[in-house]
Amino acid sequence: MPRNLLAEEREQIIVLHREGFNISQIADELNVARATVRRWVERYENEGSLLDRVRIMPLRVAQQPQINQMLQHYSEQPFTATKVFAQKFECSVKTIRNYLHRNGVHNRTPAKKIGLTEEHRTARLRFAREFRDFDFSNAIFSDEKCFKSNQCGRQN
Repeated sequence: MPRNLLAEEREQIIVLHREGFNISQIADELNVARATVRRWVERYENEGSLLDRVRIMPLRVAQQPQINQMLQHYSEQPFTATKVFAQKFECSVKTIRNYLHRNGVHNRTPAKKIGLTEEHRTARLRFAREFRDFDFSNAIFSDEKCFKSNQCGRQN
């Protein structure tokens, strides 16, 4: 597992590098990865420092009211492209998808099936009785599919 080097180890890398040791030799001597040695040598040459950089926590892209608004929009219009909100919040599409996934919105909303009413049952029974003796050998049947789309095709 990678670990952060202590300040003394970083200084030792630079001392050995100044003495003429190459990256592989330093890595073997200190038992650290060559990439780590290379990174610290390059950083020292570019910045002149071996101090830890200040880590800045990323800011939240959207506040909770905006996230709620986005979730409400997706519940009403599930085919809205994530690009729309990415542009609105000035962030990446992946960030918007992460917000949506964390809040249980995925691109796999099951279709809602309409339950049969008593009227439907009566109509089916009437059809079955009416066509009981009909020859269906030349008939073509198709399966029904519930889906949701918009009039313009895919929205961008």
